[in-house]
Amino acid sequence: MVLPFLDSLLSKGKAHKEVVGIAVTPGLGLEVAVIDKNTKVVKSYGRRKIDYDISRREITDIGQFKIALGELLNQMDVIKSAQTLAYLVLPNVYFDFIELPEGSANEEIKTAILSEAEEFFIFKREEPVSCFTPVRNINAAERAKYVYSSFQKEQIDNLKAAVEDCGLKLIGIETNYTAT
Repeated sequence: MVLPFLDSLLSKGKAHKEVVGIAVTPGLGLEVAVIDKNTKVVKSYGRRKIDYDISRREITDIGQFKIALGELLNQMDVIKSAQTLAYLVLPNVYFDFIELPEGSANEEIKTAILSEAEEFFIFKREEPVSCFTPVRNINAAERAKYVYSSFQKEQIDNLKAAVEDCGLKLIGIETNYTAT
């Protein structure tokens, strides 16, 4: 069974026949899987140990991440170009729900989420970046419910740059709530 997110990801981009999945899991390290877009089968897989600081919820050394990613891509003969799509799965940093008045504008939603996320201890010293999606709210009339996830903005910016420096186009980041 292919997850809906992965299925939609695999249908993007026509230039290459592969998507590169990159995952970071504390204690396990960096994993890379090359997925054939047509058959939706993993063509190759590799793993390298990288350091992850669980208390700060971040990759300890972005340079180590970039070197390990480059080595894995070379080992798996991944075609590196701006057309080679990649997605990144990271351990959860902050995940929550928020209810707001129905019809709230995107900027109002973002501001409310930012305000909530900034209360979390990690974001008292680092700027958060968040994304959200609506969820069905069966308990409240005239209220909209959103699920959101927040990460350290600097960490995300550095990871995006590292992935792109390795010759891939990062098209998505998702959270793995159980990778702790």
